[in-house]
Amino acid sequence: MSERLVLALFGSPRKTGPTGRLFDAFIKELPDDARVREFDAFSMKIAPCNGCGGCEKTGNCVLRDDMDEVYEAMETAHGIVIATPVYNLSFPAPLKAAVDRMQCYWSRRFLLGMRPPVKKPKVGALLLAAGSVEKSGTDVLERQTSMLMSVLHCRLTACVPFVGTDQTDAADREKAALLAAKQAGYAFFASR
Repeated sequence: MSERLVLALFGSPRKTGPTGRLFDAFIKELPDDARVREFDAFSMKIAPCNGCGGCEKTGNCVLRDDMDEVYEAMETAHGIVIATPVYNLSFPAPLKAAVDRMQCYWSRRFLLGMRPPVKKPKVGALLLAAGSVEKSGTDVLERQTSMLMSVLHCRLTACVPFVGTDQTDAADREKAALLAAKQAGYAFFASR
């Protein structure tokens, strides 16, 4: 069996925090033929979308920076995983910049009629960590990610929310979230 590439967008400034632990649990359960290409949003130089309209004409972003590597991996990936904390009902700013720069795929599909805008179909997973026990933040991000992935020719097959990371019972909550992340990693390619 040939290698399957997983494009991983990591959106936390802390590699060993709750998001990092969810991500590690997920990755460790992927099949042996999976190769993960991780993009750490906090260490990359990604300019925000400036609404220039360039992608509306060509289907490609006109900005040149670290996002070029993400675009390259997008074309060959078999799966996408996004691991992120919830910041004010959204992605942290560095990851949000990367997500916004995927506007070029939206332009390809809806303005230029490229269907699909990314040739290779993919499966996707979303791993979320939120300090609050309120699920509204994770629900908003799941909806946003679902819409994003549909434009990327990707089907979101798993969402693992770890809510209450700042609560006194966080350790108990984490056990359940890590188990769910492991199960999602194990089954990631099963639904392809």
